[in-house]
Amino acid sequence: MNWEEILYYILAAGLLYFLYQFVRKQKDAFSATNLIKSMYTLGILALGLILFISYCVWMLKSSQNF
Repeated sequence: MNWEEILYYILAAGLLYFLYQFVRKQKDAFSATNLIKSMYTLGILALGLILFISYCVWMLKSSQNF
């Protein structure tokens, strides 16, 4: 095991500790209503991203004809 792996394990343990402390202090962050609101927002963003990428692909296809 080299020093980079040890550093990554220490970093992962620290991040898990801070995440655990965040969840303990803000118990309502993962409530059902907040998760539903977040999923709705992420769904809207995903649809927008799909539309944007499909528009870019359409523009690339139409520009190759010239």
